[in-house]
This record gives sequence, C-alpha cells and structure tokens, in this order.
Amino acid sequence: MYKLLLSVLLVSVPELLLSQEENSSINIINTYTDQNKEYLFGIILGVGVDQQENIYAFDYDQNAVLKLDKEGNYLGKVIRSGRGPAEIHSMYSYLVDDEAKRIYLTDRRNAKYLVTDLQGNEIDHHFIKTGYMNPAMGMERYDENTLALLFTVSKSQLMRQEEGIDSLIHFYDRDSFERTFSLADREYFSTLAEYKTEAQGLLNETFVGSITFKDSRTLLISPHVYNKRIIVYEKGENEEWSFSKTMEGKEWDTEAFIEVDFEDYRNNKSKYRSEGLNIASASGMDGNGAGIIKLWSAGIYTLESGEIVNFIVQEENFRHKLVVERYDEYLNHISSSTIFEGKKGELIMGVPDMDQQENFYMLSHFSKQSSRIVKFSLD
Repeated sequence: MYKLLLSVLLVSVPELLLSQEENSSINIINTYTDQNKEYLFGIILGVGVDQQENIYAFDYDQNAVLKLDKEGNYLGKVIRSGRGPAEIHSMYSYLVDDEAKRIYLTDRRNAKYLVTDLQGNEIDHHFIKTGYMNPAMGMERYDENTLALLFTVSKSQLMRQEEGIDSLIHFYDRDSFERTFSLADREYFSTLAEYKTEAQGLLNETFVGSITFKDSRTLLISPHVYNKRIIVYEKGENEEWSFSKTMEGKEWDTEAFIEVDFEDYRNNKSKYRSEGLNIASASGMDGNGAGIIKLWSAGIYTLESGEIVNFIVQEENFRHKLVVERYDEYLNHISSSTIFEGKKGELIMGVPDMDQQENFYMLSHFSKQSSRIVKFSLD
C-alpha cells in the first residue's frame, strides 16, 4: 500500500501581523509575477533555471511548464497538460539539468518519467513500474550519467523484487532510468535525524527534504522538518556510501514540529487552520500523523568556493521568515541569519534552485493572490 499525502494546508495570514523586512545580507535582483497578464501562475510546484538564466516555472495546477527569460518576459509553455508526446497529466517532481540541456519530469498518473530538451521537445520517456517503485518526490543531478532520485517510502514496493532495499535515495542511469545503487537506509536515517515523534518521522518520509552534492563523494541531506541538523554521507575508498557525520547549526529557540492528534485534525481541520501556517498530515501502512511544522528545509546548495548554504523557513507568530545557515568547505558552521520576511499573506515555500552565477530563486504563494518568484543573491 502506498503512503498517501492527505493534505498540506496553507493558511491565510492576518494582514496586520506581517510586514516586509529585508536586511543587508540579501540582494533582490528581480521579482517575477503574473501581474502583467501575459500568463497566469497557478500553483507553482518549483522552478529551475538554465545557463542563460531563463526560468522554468513548474505549475502543478495547470500541469504545465512556463518559461520566462531572466527579465521576466514570457517565452511560452514548453510542456503542456495531456497524455501525448511531451505532455504530462500529473506533475510530481522535476529537474532542469542545465548542463545536459534537459528537463526531467515525474508524471504520476501517467506513471512515467518524461525527458525533454529545454524547448519541450520529447527526448524519451520511461514508464514507472508501479508495483516496484512509487514516483520520485525529488530529483538532483549527480554526474553527467546519473540522477539521484528522492523517494517518500519505498519499502512496500522494493521488498517484492529487491530483497528489502529500504532507502530514501536511489541513483538512476540518466538514459535508461535503471537503478544503479541506493543509500540512506530509511530506518537508520530516522535514527540519525532524531525525530521527536512518529508523526514527525512520517512527515519527513512524505516530504523528503533537500539534498546537495558537495562533491562526487559527499552528499548532504537536510530533512524537510528541520530538526536542527544536516546528515552527511560519504563515499569511502571501497566506493561504498555510508553515514559520516551530522552538521549542527544554530541553536534554535523554535521547536521544529508540534504534533497534533491525527483523528482530531482530520475531523476538525478548520480549527487547526488558525494555529499555524504549515499544517500537514501523512498516513499509510506504517501509521498516521499530523502536526504543525515550525521549521522546514527550503533548499541546500554547494557554492563554487566549497561553502554550503542551507535555507530554512521559520514560522513564528504567523510570520514566515527565510533563514540561511552557512557552513565552510570543511562542513563547520559559520553563521545563521534571517535574510527575508514575507509580505502580508505571503507563504514562503522554498528556494528551489540556484543558477551558475550563484543567484537563488525563492518561491512563495499568497492566500488571495498568485505565486511569485524572487531572484536574489547573498552578500
């Protein structure tokens, strides 16, 4: 039985409680919205950028990929909704590989991985063996031949054919989409992340989190419910991946997760909509859970210098703040600072991409408006 994501409730924010605040550690380069009416944003799942800094907005609501140039001019839909070539029916996860000049998309209802060029022309597609593996929740480039796919929970599918492999991350050949190896054993990873409750563990498995490759032998995982630590895996001399260490960041005053009774939440959702901005639930064969997420991973990246930046969204008193944690090339914590606070009604969803100039792209939603993408750099 698949683990099912029941709901993620994004709650309206009382207007008098939020205000725009930015400090000197962030440089806003551009803001992209659909206010010029050339195009409309639905629910933007994420964004990717190519070498020319063109932006690809992955619209979950429209099941389409909208392309903008770096100035925000609309270049059209490169992938549309449908069941034909280069069309998708249910967007689930994505990757813009700007080096290979490819777009990868998981189409859940059509049970396939779609591969196109940057103009949306289909290169290939690969059907998902639904009795073997559930669709990937995230994708990252490992090297020119390999993709790293992040999964919610794989145990019930993989045990049937792969002798009990129960890992969160699976590496796939870029062309054949055959699995080559796996890492981050789910049960052991839960121990490393020190989840405070079963519900927190379930939500982390459902939403996965963020990863970055520091280099070809070092993988960093920032769990979605940010439990104040990043998990490091390294590839040893025997070419096997194994857990190396945890990176500890700021001593947060905020607890990452507040558990609520699952049945009470399911029967009284309106009650909880006034109690937090990121209420989520998960259920499945392993149990069920619900809670208010107060800290969540928004994206982790390796800079050219070797420095690591980890973005965290903090919800506090109905305010969404974006925090950046910095680590040096030796994975030692340098600093933590708030770099952005949302406008009235703005829900910061994450920082889903970084371009080659090390500009970042923050995605946010509004309760009564649309999505916006903020391009920024760090001082």
